[in-house]
Amino acid sequence: MMRATRTDIAARAIVGVVSAGLLIMAARVGQLQLSPSPRLVQHIQPRTSAVSLPPDRGPILDRRGRELATSRFGWQVFIDPTELPRDKKTGQIKDLDAIIGSLAEAMGVPADEFGEKLLLVIAENGRRAANAPVMPEDGPPSVREFVGGLLGFKREPETSTVLVSMDDEDDAAEQGGPIVEPYKNPIRYVRVSGVLEKEKVDKVRALNISGVHLEQRLVREYPGGAPVAAIIGRLGGQLDPQSGAERSHNELLTGERGRVSFVRDSTGRPIWMNPDSYEPATPGKSLRLSIDLELQRLATEELVRGVYENNAAGGRLVLMDSMTGEIVAMADVVRHVPEAVPFPWANADGSMDVPVSHGDRYITIFEDTMRAIDPALGRNRCVQDVYEPGSTFKPFVWAVVTQLGVIGLEEHLPTGNGQWRTPYGRTINDVKKFPSLAWQDVLLHSSNIGMTQGAMRISRDQLRNAVLSFGFGSKTDIGLPAETPGIVTSRKDWTQWTQTSVSFGQEIAVTPVQMARAFCIFARTGPLAGTLPTARLIAPEYPDRPELFRRVVDPRAAEEVRRILSAVAAQMEARMAENDKSESHWKYAIFGKSGTAQIPLGKAPKGKRRPPGNKGYFEKQFNSSFIAAGPTENPRLVCLVVIDDPGPELRPRLRHFGSHTAGPVVRRVLERSLTYLGVPPSPESSRVEAPAGPVAE
Repeated sequence: MMRATRTDIAARAIVGVVSAGLLIMAARVGQLQLSPSPRLVQHIQPRTSAVSLPPDRGPILDRRGRELATSRFGWQVFIDPTELPRDKKTGQIKDLDAIIGSLAEAMGVPADEFGEKLLLVIAENGRRAANAPVMPEDGPPSVREFVGGLLGFKREPETSTVLVSMDDEDDAAEQGGPIVEPYKNPIRYVRVSGVLEKEKVDKVRALNISGVHLEQRLVREYPGGAPVAAIIGRLGGQLDPQSGAERSHNELLTGERGRVSFVRDSTGRPIWMNPDSYEPATPGKSLRLSIDLELQRLATEELVRGVYENNAAGGRLVLMDSMTGEIVAMADVVRHVPEAVPFPWANADGSMDVPVSHGDRYITIFEDTMRAIDPALGRNRCVQDVYEPGSTFKPFVWAVVTQLGVIGLEEHLPTGNGQWRTPYGRTINDVKKFPSLAWQDVLLHSSNIGMTQGAMRISRDQLRNAVLSFGFGSKTDIGLPAETPGIVTSRKDWTQWTQTSVSFGQEIAVTPVQMARAFCIFARTGPLAGTLPTARLIAPEYPDRPELFRRVVDPRAAEEVRRILSAVAAQMEARMAENDKSESHWKYAIFGKSGTAQIPLGKAPKGKRRPPGNKGYFEKQFNSSFIAAGPTENPRLVCLVVIDDPGPELRPRLRHFGSHTAGPVVRRVLERSLTYLGVPPSPESSRVEAPAGPVAE
């Protein structure tokens, strides 16, 4: 056996030491991988990064496929201050004023709109480079707040924001406190514009300034404009839905986010992406509304005209397809009334700081600060705000009483020449004075007394259940947020006073959408007469599929209502022709009903109450309305218009009623809408003569 040489022994020793060292290193690497120290964990970053890809938001279309809301990618400008051109000797940014000026000119904005922000960031980066405190106490508050906002934190009073360096942690503990580590990384992103038009983007590119960059951003645009703003709603700055259909149908419109992952090097730069590491985003689905953009435009135009002609505080309009229940137009106008003042509520003890004045005009529409910011953010009063329908509610009660057979059409009721006292002592008044009226003429002449006597012949449960069957007291669920169900008195609180009040449209609160849908029971013909459609704001996926319907009124009673209301509409048209000869010779026959009701005060502010003696209403301020359908022979559309608080100068001339204010708007909207839809003109057989005497209110 050969003896090992000194060289062999040395080699083996070296191999052993190296192997042991490698084993120790491998063990240490394993330990660092499997159980790193808390201090090391703070510096460990994954080598694979993933970026979420936002989906393209689905468009919102009208019933004919016209775009009401759509998405596109636009460009906005940001600046990396560290890349701006610098003087090689001094290191200072060259011609900064010229850069700001030329960029402002290219973007079409004032230079100070972004220049001050850029200068603050450049100054902050200088402080960081000099290892100065981030938030200098000697700086003005605006500077400190701006820099703090960029860094993503808020400064608390009398405290300091510090960062602890891991390397100096032990020394800090020995000194009794943490060591402040100033921010060293410069701010490299300063956004200086919103989304720019293409021509401005081209101008910015042409400047070719180092450090000035363009980035893409998803933009939501609304080609439908102001007429549909309250229906469509709006997205916020981070594309979060804030209102309207954008909010209520957000899940459908949003789509699913995509994802792309890649491998980074030690400095964070991407170096590799696997072929299967890209998952494209799934765009959102389109949403087709039942709204017709042209009908929406003309309806809004006529409503605005009606509001201003009547010096009103506002107006609401719903135009509905009577056969399908689809809303084809819905408008809401609020007008500033300079002379209107806040209502003087009483103090909790009943005292008044300011007395109620019968000569003042009070503010009747709830304050809506969001509408002033953007019409798309305002309350949609067609679904959110209720009103008392007044006499437009009479056809529903009349139909219920008629179908129950408790009164014949020709039976005469004593109406006391305009004043009658109920058995429980309540005095009921009529605008038109008759000693008696046949039951069918009670609706024609809009008699409160006759309606009261008719309602007294049925039970409270019969009337209340009928009101609920028409859809009042429950949401229509058309797909807009914050819809209210309206107000129907509960069964336990339904008194003989309620029975009387509801018979002529008081002590009940409805939304315009509820009223338009309910009136469809009189506008549907054939087997559908007397049935209630499902209100829709979304166009049906299968428009030819028959819908399920619910019968609420006997067809014969519904047809009688249509016959009587044809004469009521003829009265209104005759009055229009007296005032303006051009408003006559209509192509389409219609039937409808007017209503005028005092405006309820609503809930008193905290710590306040109703003034003594007030019955809960603005005493001389009204909501005037008219609801109609046409053409009479085969109704296609139902139109409701509410004129909020017509001007007080109309009252002395008795022109504040619904037939004077809302009726002409309905008449013009139906005429123009039916013409647009290509509906054949009504035959002469569908037209009726206007009864003699004043218009029924």
